[in-house]
Amino acid sequence: MPLLQEEVTLDSDEKIIGFFRPHIFFVIAWGLPLALGLVVLFIFMFKIFQIGVIGVALFFVVFFFFVFLLSSRVVAWYGTLCVLTNRRLLSIRRVSLLKKQVTEVLLGNISELSYTTKGIIQTILRFGNVHLTVFATNTKFTLHNIPYPQQVMDVISGQIATRKGSV
Repeated sequence: MPLLQEEVTLDSDEKIIGFFRPHIFFVIAWGLPLALGLVVLFIFMFKIFQIGVIGVALFFVVFFFFVFLLSSRVVAWYGTLCVLTNRRLLSIRRVSLLKKQVTEVLLGNISELSYTTKGIIQTILRFGNVHLTVFATNTKFTLHNIPYPQQVMDVISGQIATRKGSV
């Protein structure tokens, strides 16, 4: 996976335990209306082309706008990743094509761990937010829309316990 190799540099004694992405629901929720917009655009393509050069230009402007929005949502989903190693938790959050936020938390610095699911969609599709609190600074840190948040929390908790036991 090239994205993981570009973003994460591991020390010699560090190994990846797992990585988590936001639920695929968000690509579908954002992508479906955009895909329907493309379908509608192609249904009315010949009517738009009848306007002439302005209609052709309008078609291509709207087409590329929809394609850009759709691809930026897919890239934002694919580029958002949480990597759990035996020493730290790394959150790489791709907000858009040109903006990303990277946060690193050492496992030994996590004091609290919890998760929330809110609403019927999160409950049915089994995704939610995993919340962490950093020890010294009391800073809150959230992994958003992670599938099976209880299992993810259990894995992180297990790694914290393993890390504290080996130190």
